[in-house]
Formats: sequence, C-alpha cells, structure tokens
Amino acid sequence: MAMLLLIGMLPDRVLGQRRPPSPPPGPAQSPSAGQRALVPPITEADVEPVADFQGARRVAASPTTLFYVVDARASTVTAVAPAGRVVVTLGGRGADAGAFDEPLDVDPTNGLEIFVADAGNGRIQHFSRSGKYIESFPVGRVDPGNRTSARQPLFDVGRDGSDARADGRPIAVRAAANGDLFVLDGRERQIVRYGRQRRPEPFAGGFDARDGQLVEPVAMAVDEDRLIVADAGRRQLLFYDRVGSVERAIPVPDDVRIRNMAVHGEHLWLVGPAHIVIFDLRRGSPVGRIPVDLEEPIVDATRLEGTLALLTPTRLLLAPRVRLPR
Repeated sequence: MAMLLLIGMLPDRVLGQRRPPSPPPGPAQSPSAGQRALVPPITEADVEPVADFQGARRVAASPTTLFYVVDARASTVTAVAPAGRVVVTLGGRGADAGAFDEPLDVDPTNGLEIFVADAGNGRIQHFSRSGKYIESFPVGRVDPGNRTSARQPLFDVGRDGSDARADGRPIAVRAAANGDLFVLDGRERQIVRYGRQRRPEPFAGGFDARDGQLVEPVAMAVDEDRLIVADAGRRQLLFYDRVGSVERAIPVPDDVRIRNMAVHGEHLWLVGPAHIVIFDLRRGSPVGRIPVDLEEPIVDATRLEGTLALLTPTRLLLAPRVRLPR
C-alpha cells in the first residue's frame, strides 16, 4: 500500500465557495527546459525483477517498505516486499465489497489504511493495513436517472459494497491527514472532496471552473497545501491552492506524455513511457530527466529508501545502482 503521505494537509473549509478567479499566472518555466539527462539511460541490464503483473497501472511505496501495485487488468492491488514476497492481494473482479473493476489508483496513506480508486465500479474503497474491507462510497451519480437523488452518496460500511457504486470514474485518490479525501473524477473532469461524512463537495475543475477547468486529466499529486493535476488535453500542469483556485499553470512539452506523477520531497516526478522528468517544486523549474530504455514502456515509478522502482504493464523492477537526485 504505497503510502504517499500528504504533507501539510488541506484544512477543513466550506467548499463550493470559491474566491474570484486568480489573476493569470505569471511567466512559467516549462519542463522542456529539463532535457538534461541526470543519469545514463536505464536498460534491462540495470534492473532487477520484483514481481509480475497482467496490466499494471500504478505503484506507490509505503513507510512500511512495501510497494502497492494496481493491476487494472487483473482488478487487484498487491502489496509486495522489495524482495518479491507478496504480503497481501486485494480485489479480484466483481462489484461486491473488496472486489474491483479496473482499479486505477491506490493511496496507502501512512501505511495503516489503504484507499483504492475502483474506476469501473465508480467508487472509492477503504481497507485496513491487513487488507480488511472497511467501507466504500460512490463517485458521481448513484442513480443517473433520478435527479433528486443523483448526488446523494450511499455510505456503505462493512456491507456488501454494491450500493456504493455510481457512474463516476475515479482515476486518482489522495487522503489528507484530517480524514478528508480528494478524488479526481475522470468522467466529470473535476476534483471532489469527501469530508468525514463522505459527502462529496466540488473542489476544483468542472465545467464552470474558468481558468481551472480540466479537459483531459490523467494524474493528481499533492504538495503541502496544493493539489497538482496533469491535464493531457490542456498540455499543462495545474496547481490548485487550498480553496481550489488555480495558482499557476505550467506547460508540458510535446514529447512528454504523462502517465503518472508523484511528489518525492521537493521534487515532482512526471512519469512518461520512456523517461521520468524531475521537477523542482520550490524553484518552479525542471531539474532534468531520467531516461528509460526497457523492453516495455514504463507506466509509473517511485522510490523506496533511495532505490528507484519502475513499473511496466507486466513487471515491477528495481534499479538499485541508479543514483537519484536528492
């Protein structure tokens, strides 16, 4: 359960009360400035296999030194030790509690609980560290044909989970320290906040968001009190502040096709099929790239205790001899 800690969580607030749109962002440095290779290209000779998968989409590392791998084709989330031992496997295809239909993201938080974006079932599922099902709640409309109840969530605790399905498509989920959840709904193209009562509240994006409107969001990350969304349609990284307004927008160069992204310390990793672009969040500029030349394209990457981990659709790989930027 790749435990991505939300550093400096977003405070409680009444959402939907937006302040006036932010002034146009000032000149932004494009990641295209980061063409410099930070290390030689990583090849098959540099990596060590950890585990095999069918259609992996996401990997996250937890403070308990485990990798959590989302396999969309197998509809599973697997916790794997660096030596390759499978600790627990969640899911399997289905609509009942604990089952998935094309899961796309996982947030293992601090290692004590796990949240899974169950995209095909239109819901978020919550598990304990040991893999016990706790609850699930819908993303999007529970009953698309009933406008009066379409946005009323059915908070499913410990039941079969089937009532918590909806027509949304959660493609990313991040948990805050105060218990709030932020979900990127690919179908509605917006970020939704779920408070402790799991009532959905629009946070950012959406058709009425003006400069913050999302076109084709593909990934979401958290840096202190900002949410960062990669939008393939806009070819931009959008930085949203604590009230959901766009703080700045940074263009993504044409040769970068972002599959996933994550914050590691002061760096934002933008993962594409053949490289990882390292972006300095404090300076607002790219540092360089880690080129990757494997038999398959990579779909995600992370680090665990200083070691680079690469994910392809069928393999989790370690590159222990690659020196990562601090």
